[in-house]
Amino acid sequence: PLGTVLDEQASELQTAFEFWETMFAYYSLYGAAFATVRWEGGTVAAMYPLATPYVTPRRTTAGWVYEVREYGSAAVTRHAPEDLFRVLWRSPDGVNWLKPLDYASNSIKGAMNAERYASRFLGNSAIPSGIIETPMPMTELAADQLRKSWSAIHGGAENAGRTAVLDKCKTYKPLSHSLRESQLDEARKRNVLDICRFWGVPPYMVAELDNMKYNNVEHQGIDFHGTTVSPMALAAQQAIKRDLIADPNLYVEFDTDEAHPGTQRLFLS
Repeated sequence: PLGTVLDEQASELQTAFEFWETMFAYYSLYGAAFATVRWEGGTVAAMYPLATPYVTPRRTTAGWVYEVREYGSAAVTRHAPEDLFRVLWRSPDGVNWLKPLDYASNSIKGAMNAERYASRFLGNSAIPSGIIETPMPMTELAADQLRKSWSAIHGGAENAGRTAVLDKCKTYKPLSHSLRESQLDEARKRNVLDICRFWGVPPYMVAELDNMKYNNVEHQGIDFHGTTVSPMALAAQQAIKRDLIADPNLYVEFDTDEAHPGTQRLFLS
């Protein structure tokens, strides 16, 4: 029965593939993955993943517990660590865990700011784009009205290329704002690389193909399996052995054979 749960149908709600994708997503982003276990007749009948952001470790007089807040509700349930199936990324004590998103937060914020800037840059771009000069000083109200009227006619990508008409008292001086001159393209690429570094993901896997050739892509794929995927699989294998298998003569192993590309088969031996 356990083999069926791990490899085919995790519960009536999820296939095993869906279950493991959910678990590894929480593990990679939040540093831990949890699931409740339904036991029947001394064996595992189903497993249900918990949303890691809603799981909080608490020390009580009786020892450590995990408080789980139900999604969309204020209700909280408590579970002893041994009552859950859990896979922790890096833990100082076997209960608490470090969170990858905390360490990568500055890079992620930088990437979000760059995307926000690019969106506004393109959304507000105007051709022509520059400075309007007048021979006489303008009041704040007059300047504001001129700015609004100019933006209404020429602002935004949909107005790009419209011909500008000025009276003889005003002079327009265009400014150059290419994405490359503002180094936005380079900054966005650096953000991609920074985020890839935190999770050990080769850049080509997120379509960053600069300086990529067949040979180095092949070797990066091998390295990704050995340094990133294998430790995650090992963490899950040992957690299954600890939390779900009572027989000391049994062990579980992910099958990463190339004969099954894209699958996450497990063998109980």
